[in-house]
Amino acid sequence: MEYKELQLRRLATRCQVEPGDVIARELRALADVLYPPIKDGKVVRDVGSNRVTRKTSPWVDLTMSGSTITSKDAVDPLIHKAYLEELAGAYVPAGTNRTDPSISPLFANLRGFPPCLIQIGSAETLLADATRFAAAAGAADVSMRLEIWPHMIHAWHLWNAHLEAGRYALGSAGEFIRAYL
Repeated sequence: MEYKELQLRRLATRCQVEPGDVIARELRALADVLYPPIKDGKVVRDVGSNRVTRKTSPWVDLTMSGSTITSKDAVDPLIHKAYLEELAGAYVPAGTNRTDPSISPLFANLRGFPPCLIQIGSAETLLADATRFAAAAGAADVSMRLEIWPHMIHAWHLWNAHLEAGRYALGSAGEFIRAYL
C-alpha cells in the first residue's frame, strides 16, 4: 500500500470517520493535495504521471503562514484556521518540520510539475496558499492558470446545480483539461 493511502487511513481513523462519509471524501481530497507527485523535495514524473492537474482550493502550506488564513477566517464559513490546525495536528506528528515538501508542497521544487489549473474563491481562507503555489509553479516554468472567483467561498463547485459560478468553474476546468489530453 502506498504512503498516501496509509496516511489517509491513519487520518480517517484519528478523525473517526467511515470510508463513504463526507468527511472521508474531504480527507481524500486533502490527501490528493498533500501528496502530489513529489519525492525528496522534487516532482517525480513517471511514465503514468498526470499530463495535467487541477487543484481546487489547495491547502499546500501546513505551516499556515499565508496571510488569508487569518484575514479571511471570518469571511469563509467553511474553512477556519482552528479547523486546519486540527487537521494538520492529526496528519503531521508532533515535532515534524511542516516545511518538508512531502508535507507542504508549496516548499517543493516544482520543476517538472504537470500543467496546472488552480481554482480558488476570493473569500477563501486558502486564497494565499493558491496564489503562492501558482507563483512558485510559474517560477519553476510550470504552465499555470490561476482562477480567482470573486466572492466565492471554499468548495463552491459543490453547489454547481444551483450556483452559476460553480457551473462556469467546472466548464473552465473541463476546457483546461481537454487542452492537454
